[in-house]
Amino acid sequence: MEKSCDKHKKAVEKYDGTIEQLADDISNLHYETLEHFLDRLSGKLFLDSMNDTKGGRHKLAEALNKASEEVGKARKSVGEAWIISEPYM
Repeated sequence: MEKSCDKHKKAVEKYDGTIEQLADDISNLHYETLEHFLDRLSGKLFLDSMNDTKGGRHKLAEALNKASEEVGKARKSVGEAWIISEPYM
């Protein structure tokens, strides 16, 4: 089996900082923006899971589906943080 994955990169091409800086920058977003980001990430992981299911990669699909669910839980928590903090913003 050939190992080739042009689709999944080890770095974010449109971002010049380190992964640590990216994590910091994302976590410093306004909570409603962070909630939207996590929603999109959860959705993308779910789509990847569906594609891997179609491709017969069931263990990978299962792991990505779980990741999607967990990111979805994080999105919900960040949304709750936004509701709490919004009056002070």
